[in-house]
Amino acid sequence: MNNRTGSIAKRLNAALVRRKFARAFFIDLMVAVLVIAVWCLTIESTYGGKITNVDERWFAGYEWVDDNLAELLQTSGNLRELTRAGGLIFRETMYCFTMDGTAHTVSAAGILSAVTLSLILVLIVQLIGFLAGHFTGQNLIKRYLRPIDEVALSAERLSSMQSARKTDVASLAHAINEIDDSDKRIAVHDSELGGLEAAVNNMLKRLEESKRKQIRFVDDASHELRTPIAVIQGYVNMLDRWGKDDPKVMEESITAIKNESEHMKTLIDQLLFLARGDMERHELHKMPLDTNELLEEVAEESRMIDRDHEYLFETDGHPHPTLADPAMLKQALRILTDNAAKYTPAGGTIKFRAFSSGDRVCLEVSDTGIGIPNDELPRIFDRFYRGQNLRGDSHSGSGLGLSIAKWIIDEHAGTITAMSSEGIGTRMTVSLARYDG
Repeated sequence: MNNRTGSIAKRLNAALVRRKFARAFFIDLMVAVLVIAVWCLTIESTYGGKITNVDERWFAGYEWVDDNLAELLQTSGNLRELTRAGGLIFRETMYCFTMDGTAHTVSAAGILSAVTLSLILVLIVQLIGFLAGHFTGQNLIKRYLRPIDEVALSAERLSSMQSARKTDVASLAHAINEIDDSDKRIAVHDSELGGLEAAVNNMLKRLEESKRKQIRFVDDASHELRTPIAVIQGYVNMLDRWGKDDPKVMEESITAIKNESEHMKTLIDQLLFLARGDMERHELHKMPLDTNELLEEVAEESRMIDRDHEYLFETDGHPHPTLADPAMLKQALRILTDNAAKYTPAGGTIKFRAFSSGDRVCLEVSDTGIGIPNDELPRIFDRFYRGQNLRGDSHSGSGLGLSIAKWIIDEHAGTITAMSSEGIGTRMTVSLARYDG
């Protein structure tokens, strides 16, 4: 068993030493090449040109010394002088390059000889270290095995702390089990369990937010659906009592039920849109578009649908590009247009305009309608909000349209603002980031 263990250790040591020597050899070669490259660039810079002006580079006249190295050393008598002269290993070796069409030649024997001699000496030293490490490499093995020893010691420390940690984890589990409301938070006051405690509390916070959104949706839906359902039930009862034999009552009831059903369908669609938005289930497919084209399209469609108002589109002839989801942005503009038409008397004017302001693109929808009181302007984008002068109007809608439009613009990182004056009209302005590609 001991022989086998020693053999494994020996092979491991040999592999580690070989890898270390190969890595050192590769680094030596890279350093040698780098030194020569720096020397070449330095030579080029002395001719007053830039590196980028050099057309070609090459070494020429390469020859190995034919004479015996010992004789050269004896003749020179000084290794330093011989190396400096470039005659120890290379002779007549020239570095050639062309710069701005002019050829230059510089002797490279000295630098090549110095680099080669330095590389040989370094490799000899490393080879001696390789041989020494190959036979006596216990320290190297210990160094590589040190992380394993540290892991073992850490495991031992963890084992000794196990009983204490069980108590802390049990207290955390108990705190979680005691939670009967997602609005509560846990606190075990343990620094090592702080990360887990924060994660659980963040999860509870998200659950509470989701619960609030669901409750809000149910409350909104039940509140707004109560009125059309009551109206439908009233007309159904009237039909049951008197409408069977009275054509006038029957026609009135059918018309009212049809209108209320359509209103209920629109309301449900709007509620579901906002609910999906609250749950972040809407996906926006943004693309570059010219807002001039989009506004002109909305204006043209409005002219075809509504003959009671005049729809104008103004342009300065310049493109006003942005990055947006065309369908979503068009839906928001249609909501603004429908609101403008709804509260503008027949014969009134609804105007569309696109313009740029700095790095923003602005889309404007203005009307000549009844206007909005100043004290109601801050609340017009609230869900289900309807102005005091509109609540008695059966065609005033659910109060969700502007909320949907604002949600869409918010998702585009834009803003929507309103300016209005009673009896003069209202101007809605959407501001989005300009996109120039």
